Amino acid sequence: MPPRQLLITRAGVLEPLNPTEADETVFVPDPDGVQNGALLGRVPVPVIPIRDKALGGRVHTFLDRRTTFDVQRCSDAEHDIQADRLPVSDAPRLPLTEYAGPWLCTLVAALVEFDEERASRPAPVAVVDVDNLLRRCDVTVADAAVVWIA
Repeated sequence: MPPRQLLITRAGVLEPLNPTEADETVFVPDPDGVQNGALLGRVPVPVIPIRDKALGGRVHTFLDRRTTFDVQRCSDAEHDIQADRLPVSDAPRLPLTEYAGPWLCTLVAALVEFDEERASRPAPVAVVDVDNLLRRCDVTVADAAVVWIA
């Protein structure tokens, strides 16, 4: 019987992965790995194309126990993000509203106020709450950014 192949994406391109030819880690989406999953989806590493993150946990368990693939949850992928050669956590930050200017709060307030779907939401979104959230956001501005993940 020929080896079973695994359907994966690599930098967004769908392809089969043969276990006899694969000596790399296969990443499986999981509920805690949304940010890492988004980063992994942009680089040439094998990622299982599952949108249901809870199902991804079960797929990881199955593959880990019953196949020869080296599998890892997206949330367990190590990453390093640098801004101007500094770890992003050490890079200078500005309040988002200071960086963008006063138009950002006006735009978001207008979007919240004229949201066509607000009647279907369980609780209304208050403009003041959105404004407070915006004012708590920081942004790192850099001339060069490098993202490493695997």
